[in-house]
Amino acid sequence: MDKIDFANYRLLAQEVRRLKIRLDALEASIYSPTSQRYSLTPRGSSGGRTMDDVIASHANLEDFYRTKLAEKNAQLLAVEQAIDGLADPGERLVMRYRYIDGRSWRQICTTMQSRGYSERQVYRLHGYALEKLRER
Repeated sequence: MDKIDFANYRLLAQEVRRLKIRLDALEASIYSPTSQRYSLTPRGSSGGRTMDDVIASHANLEDFYRTKLAEKNAQLLAVEQAIDGLADPGERLVMRYRYIDGRSWRQICTTMQSRGYSERQVYRLHGYALEKLRER
């Protein structure tokens, strides 16, 4: 796992949120019927979608969203587990602050200085963590 995998964590998390919203909207459209519109204008029966077509298309879309959601969640889990697998608590903390919380380097250094780390140590911890995770 490399730096790009970690840098993409927050984008993946946003994608997961958007997929959940789409899935919820899709389910809401399936389970909350819309009102019937009546018109005095005659309409032909050709070219219209049947209820079976609508249900099938909703089912396909729902399967697609659920599959994508599972894939993205697996990627998020891999990043979380990689960070959690680091033995050094300082390395874990820096990696979480940077990639999971999305903090700036200035924020990370300020927080870590209150825990006794210098700015140089913070950058060094980050480099060590990336090196260890790249080797896995």
